[in-house]
Amino acid sequence: MKQIHASLRSLDHHLNSPHHTWTQRLKICLDATKGLNYLHDPRETHQRLIHCNMKSANILLDDNWNAKVSDFGVSIMGPANEQQSVIITFAAGTPGYCDPQYVMTLTLTKESDVYSFSVVLFEVLSGTLCCAYSTGFKKARLRRA
Repeated sequence: MKQIHASLRSLDHHLNSPHHTWTQRLKICLDATKGLNYLHDPRETHQRLIHCNMKSANILLDDNWNAKVSDFGVSIMGPANEQQSVIITFAAGTPGYCDPQYVMTLTLTKESDVYSFSVVLFEVLSGTLCCAYSTGFKKARLRRA
């Protein structure tokens, strides 16, 4: 039987569902972590990819609740086989998920994706999106300390 990669849409549509167990939520997070690690792993022969727009809407779920990282439209390629990739760019991300260090310096690293993914993990833990849009304006839902 052929699986459709986004048959259950994206993670953001399921954050506040009371029907998901912590085991399911943890599996989704681990699947997404494996995908992000693959993109960042400097030991592989492929070029490092910095996603630049890691968010719950870009984590797709199939019928078995397997998660896949998606939407590489603003991703940036970095060199392969290097311990660190630092790229100075004007790449865009989604407000609420952007690494503050990147916003201040325009210096993009794989840690910028890790920061964005930590916001996703916090969304899974809290069961709510980090921000909502109402009449064209962004409203923060999750407050950072």
